[in-house]
Amino acid sequence: HQNINIIKNKFTYDVTATIIITIGDTILAETAASAGCKYITLTTRHHDGFSLFDTCGLNTYDAPHICGRDLVREYVDACREYGLVPFFYHTLLDWHEPSYQADFKKYLVYLRDSVKLLCTNYGTIGGIWFDGTWDRPNDDWEEDALYGMIRSYQPNAMIINNTGLSAQGA
Repeated sequence: HQNINIIKNKFTYDVTATIIITIGDTILAETAASAGCKYITLTTRHHDGFSLFDTCGLNTYDAPHICGRDLVREYVDACREYGLVPFFYHTLLDWHEPSYQADFKKYLVYLRDSVKLLCTNYGTIGGIWFDGTWDRPNDDWEEDALYGMIRSYQPNAMIINNTGLSAQGA
């Protein structure tokens, strides 16, 4: 499709990778709806730290700085157009963010601030999927603070944590 945009970006680990920044959200939403889906999930940030949403100054490693578009906004708008509930996936770890290794407490604030943007800038969402704690299994990820913040902005959102670290959240 002509809607496929590919950007080559050099990661901090000196690995050149190709990032597909959109597959045509309208095509995706239309296909999902016609197949009977009620929701779809978009990876908003994965472990390499690249965000498909405007990070509003938290960093510049995001789609608006690379391609001039908020791809999460486009996805959410397409979901709403086709009657789908938008869900987000967001990594818990971020290898691009220096505080992840240097100052974990500071990193957790950065993480919550990032997720807060997803909870406050896109209207009602169905839920957020998480994973990515395996390289820090003994650290306190402050899940109650993260989940409590999500609940304060998205009280009905599902919170799915695929880490296996704990059985309960806030």
